[in-house]
Amino acid sequence: MGAVIRKNLRKDTIFGRFGGEEFIIVLEETNVDNALKISEKLRIAVDDAKLLGIKRPVTASFGIATLPRHGISKAVLIDRADMALYRSKKAGRNISTIYDESQHSKEIAADTTDIISGDTIIDVMRMRMTFEIMNIAKEATTHAQKNSAILGRIKQMAQADDIFYLPILEVGSSDNIAKASVHEKRPKLQIEIVNGKSKTSAAIPCIYDDVVEGVLCISVFSDCDTRRLWNDELLLNFGNLTHFLELGNR
Repeated sequence: MGAVIRKNLRKDTIFGRFGGEEFIIVLEETNVDNALKISEKLRIAVDDAKLLGIKRPVTASFGIATLPRHGISKAVLIDRADMALYRSKKAGRNISTIYDESQHSKEIAADTTDIISGDTIIDVMRMRMTFEIMNIAKEATTHAQKNSAILGRIKQMAQADDIFYLPILEVGSSDNIAKASVHEKRPKLQIEIVNGKSKTSAAIPCIYDDVVEGVLCISVFSDCDTRRLWNDELLLNFGNLTHFLELGNR
């Protein structure tokens, strides 16, 4: 897919992978109408390429946000483009969507009664994650498929290299940070050097009705200090998303 998209962009266009299965395109000196035309051109090109043959269609969905109409910072633009992408997926995929504040507000009002904290940035992040996981949960046909898809998406959101879920009964005494996260009801981090690389591991308590049901464990190999990216609020949000897993003890 990446090759098809690159072929249909100008050579000087910034294009690359963003997260696990998403790409990001930076179109300089391009207004929202032209951005939509370009995204439609790319969407059609991917559809026409028949990457996996006629019987296994591969499509692309696009979310569009422009400067300064939808935001003036990189973080806000990426966030709003991601929200528009979510709407494309929710509408059936293989669609290009321009970010619309009014439409987004209606979706929030309809679906977020119990996830509002009062902090706008945290709420937007939490709602976006929750909506996407809810959509994945609805599409899965089996419990195993559902759990695998949810953990896979959380892994991508966290930009982690590994992820697994430990039910509370499997949190043994040897799992020091997992045990500590259960005891303190807060995420615990551990940084170690493995084969010459820095590895950051996080144990996140998965709390349901004020009871810790299990621990979500994620890890990443990185040259930067992951603690700057993985704050407690973000990690607890990842833990909350495990509520959508199909577990025998719930």
